[in-house]
Amino acid sequence: MGPPTCRRHYVFVGLALLCTLLVGSVAPAVAAPPPEPFCQCGDAIEGGAAAHALDLTVTTSTATVQVHENGSATWVVRATTDADAATMTRLRENATLRDSVVDGAAPGTLVSSAVDSDTVVARFRDGQFAERSVGVLRSAAFTNHPERHLRLASLGPDELTVVAPEGMVVGRTVPGSTVSDDRSRMTLTSLDERDVGHVVTFEPRTAAFGPVKSLVAVAGFHAPTVAGHVGTFVVPSALVFAFAVGVVGSGVSWVLARTSLGGEFVPSLLTALGAVTTVVTVVGAVGGNLFGNTDGVAIGFSLGFAALGVCSARLGRSYRALTAATATAALVGVVGAVVAALVVDGASLRAVSIPMTVGLSLAVFTLVPAGYAFARGRRWVGVVTATVGFVCFACALLPLTAPTVGLGGFFVFAFAAGYPLVASPLLLAGALLAQNESKRDGHHDTERVAAAD
Repeated sequence: MGPPTCRRHYVFVGLALLCTLLVGSVAPAVAAPPPEPFCQCGDAIEGGAAAHALDLTVTTSTATVQVHENGSATWVVRATTDADAATMTRLRENATLRDSVVDGAAPGTLVSSAVDSDTVVARFRDGQFAERSVGVLRSAAFTNHPERHLRLASLGPDELTVVAPEGMVVGRTVPGSTVSDDRSRMTLTSLDERDVGHVVTFEPRTAAFGPVKSLVAVAGFHAPTVAGHVGTFVVPSALVFAFAVGVVGSGVSWVLARTSLGGEFVPSLLTALGAVTTVVTVVGAVGGNLFGNTDGVAIGFSLGFAALGVCSARLGRSYRALTAATATAALVGVVGAVVAALVVDGASLRAVSIPMTVGLSLAVFTLVPAGYAFARGRRWVGVVTATVGFVCFACALLPLTAPTVGLGGFFVFAFAAGYPLVASPLLLAGALLAQNESKRDGHHDTERVAAAD
């Protein structure tokens, strides 16, 4: 043990690293501009009119984005107003005033403006709406950009239509949009904040493997951001978790090896706990929306817990059997979450976070085969097994494609350090199953010796 001065230095360094992590997670979000509409449209026109003392309110607005083969786009904004005839006449006859009023209604450079009865029409040229990638056009207009920290608050116009270039069709779209039968255009009437982060693609109409190319193009766009977050948060926190679970797992197996406990009751206990928690979560979801938007995840996780107990009883007592039981339990959890969301909550599949359900299930259930491996003396197998589950959970929890992970980056480190101790009963359950198996192996060896005699 080092002198007190050295120990204080370690504490200071640890606190400094913790503060750095926290600031690095939160500062980008704090420094980012406030959320804004996808297209200012009506708001910008009303603001421009007010700046020139014009009494004008936009009642409805639409925007059409015609994408071109070189990635540029032409925006046409139409804003119907309640302005009186004199105001509209003034705008119709004064092009300079009209251009000043509509300027900023859409991204890009104003090309022209006009007045059609009670509607103001403006055309804009956006030179960077999309870019070429692996044979398709890829647009990040609906995506949070790491460089710009774009944060979309709403759609803006009452209707937005994005038209594919000539000879191309819409590939990847924004959830909630409507695609025409010939896939030449995508229409949106609203934009949920959960939709932000999606990349839109345009594929050649006759191209082979168009959807695959779109998938590769989207993956290529997100890859640098994902790699940065994985290297900064997932990998370091996984190392912390691996160390913590190694210490706790070894301690559990060391203590258990010096007892005479058996694990015959473990599968029944797991099944009972899963059944009880399933009943509680279903009643809570139906009776009072106990878990809010995560009702489906809670129910699915509880069902998976029960499935883990049943499978551990049916598939035998070995590392492979318990690993198969873990995979089955995670699958049951996902199916249960989807069914619960559709039947119990009456919600759509979008209300179910399948990655989070899988990640949470694996983070919990993998501790059982990990505990088994620790008790059988396969320490590294136990560490790797549990860490795989943690990594799945961390990747599901963190918004890896977003510019910043927010407080999630701090949480995964706290979770990595504390979770192995909190979840040590699951490691104990797996170790008890191994303890029981060891006794069976010893019993069979005794029978074989007796038979030989």
